Amino acid sequence: MSTANEQIYQLKRMGFSNEEISKDLRYDKEIVDVVAPDSPSASQAVQKLDDLGDAAIKVLEELMHYGENERVRADAAKFIVDKQYDKEKSKATMEFSQFTDRLQKAQDRINELRVMEG
Repeated sequence: MSTANEQIYQLKRMGFSNEEISKDLRYDKEIVDVVAPDSPSASQAVQKLDDLGDAAIKVLEELMHYGENERVRADAAKFIVDKQYDKEKSKATMEFSQFTDRLQKAQDRINELRVMEG
């Protein structure tokens, strides 16, 4: 999943509307609607995917601890670490996105003031 899609899903899970997401991330609302449709069935599907992801991680943790093959245990551990790293990376990307959004708003305001002065 792309970083942009992950950001949309993260904000959707946090309870933001598609309009708020499109405004915050500066995407067309139609794009946000395609990635995260604003319907009860789509919300249920996203929740099921989240639940499946949690179940998959639990299975991988079991393999990591109790797998008979050492390579399988190592691969399961690597996958779990990569998933946790991806979550932290997407969190940092979202925070960077918020920073760049604030920076852009400040630049827009400076430009508005320059136009008023000129």
